[in-house]
Amino acid sequence: MNDWLPVFILAAIFLAGLGLLVLWIWSMVSAAKNGKWVWFVLILIFSPLSLLYLLFADKRPPRPPEPPRLRREPT
Repeated sequence: MNDWLPVFILAAIFLAGLGLLVLWIWSMVSAAKNGKWVWFVLILIFSPLSLLYLLFADKRPPRPPEPPRLRREPT
């Protein structure tokens, strides 16, 4: 069993790294889809923020602006 221990440790490190890479890409795509460009840049620079974004950021897309109201002049 001692001969396989380094292999198991390396496999666990590889799988954890692969999971973090998927998490990072997923959070960047989610931020870009929702138009959260400040989050996108922060995740790009500081990759540990990706977990915080996926857990706590508002995922709703921004509301479209309201059309201007037309005023009628009194006659």
